[in-house]
Amino acid sequence: MLKKVLTGLVVIVFAFALAEGYKVEAAAEEKILIRLADFQGGQLNYTTAFNEIFDLYSQRHPNVEFDRMAFGWDEYNQAIKPMLASGDIPDLVGLMQGTDTILAVDAGMIIPIGNIIEADAEWLAQLGGKDFVEFTDLFIDGKIYQVGMDAITCVLLYHKNIFSDLGLEVPITIDEYKKVNEVLVANGKYLSLLYQPQDIQKQTFNLLVSSLTGSVDMVWDAVDGKISWQNSVFLDSLKDLEYVMKESALVDVMSRGGNEWFDDFTSEKCWGKWYSGEWEVGVLAELMPEKIAAGDIGIMNFPLPTGATETKAYLGGPGQTYSVAAKSENQEIALDFLKFLSSPEAAQIMTKNNIHSAGKVDDPAKYTDNPLFMDFIETYANAHLVTWTMPSAEAEEKWRDNLDLLYLGEITPKEFLQDLDAAFYNG
Repeated sequence: MLKKVLTGLVVIVFAFALAEGYKVEAAAEEKILIRLADFQGGQLNYTTAFNEIFDLYSQRHPNVEFDRMAFGWDEYNQAIKPMLASGDIPDLVGLMQGTDTILAVDAGMIIPIGNIIEADAEWLAQLGGKDFVEFTDLFIDGKIYQVGMDAITCVLLYHKNIFSDLGLEVPITIDEYKKVNEVLVANGKYLSLLYQPQDIQKQTFNLLVSSLTGSVDMVWDAVDGKISWQNSVFLDSLKDLEYVMKESALVDVMSRGGNEWFDDFTSEKCWGKWYSGEWEVGVLAELMPEKIAAGDIGIMNFPLPTGATETKAYLGGPGQTYSVAAKSENQEIALDFLKFLSSPEAAQIMTKNNIHSAGKVDDPAKYTDNPLFMDFIETYANAHLVTWTMPSAEAEEKWRDNLDLLYLGEITPKEFLQDLDAAFYNG
């Protein structure tokens, strides 16, 4: 008979059960439903992969069934915010790294799982070892509350034919980007931008700072009030971010949703698409199969700031993560399924569906012939990955508000940083 595990059960019991290949067993008539929620709605490749993984897990554990709620990016806030407000979250919940996860931790809604993974040699190895567990994006107050099912690399996608027709080379630095942008705009080609200041634009700022300094430590120190926001690294990074938002993107991006973000790119109304990742490969393969199969869509990094020392800095790391609900009556099974998500069997299913599995796959090319997907895997493997969260909900909110004002032209980059100093700097 399955023993339902209480939230406060000592971690070592979890770890021992998982490490020793704990089997979920129960009487045939005792059905157990695991509820999941994530933000991969509308992506057929994720749905196909999940259904196959659910079936495989249920074959091994016939008493376990799944109910997955998948929300699109535009639906995420409307769906997740009420869950967090009520405290009624599913057994496994996919929260955006950053503010939402911090709120869930502060409210005691999710349990720490990093120590469980570290104590399970098999699970840890599936996730790539110590480096994955130590990825700072997953840490809150020194503990890990999320584990990724997939890995992502955030880039700009571009139409190779547009660049070749205009005789353009892929820009590496911001100065090169400005010259290329002048030609593109003159020919009526723009960058498709989804305006999500708490995520995309803020994360890109972290990337620019890391390119100049080798890490995001300066951002953390500024949020903690240890250093002033008013310095050349932050100011130059913010000016570069402002340029790309205002001078190369389509107008009125604040009113455009995720569907338009895709449509503008696939129709070639836009030459490129800001903030793309492996999670889109399956969608693009459906929308523009010939161009994807022919390798006509390329990857480029966000333009590096003048004086960048870290030229392989990319935003990346865990993508769709899951946390285990503190009130779940099925924590033991939820943890076992999380471990299964990074198993070789599940990882192969994901790779076959062009999902960059967090679990290791020795030879991805055996399971996919998608050239764009393979480009992402190679880019991720050779990148210096940059974390994208900020260490407090207050910092996230302040950034979102100021980025709105910056985009609307109501404040300058200098005033933006002055306002951050007023909020955070202790000097």
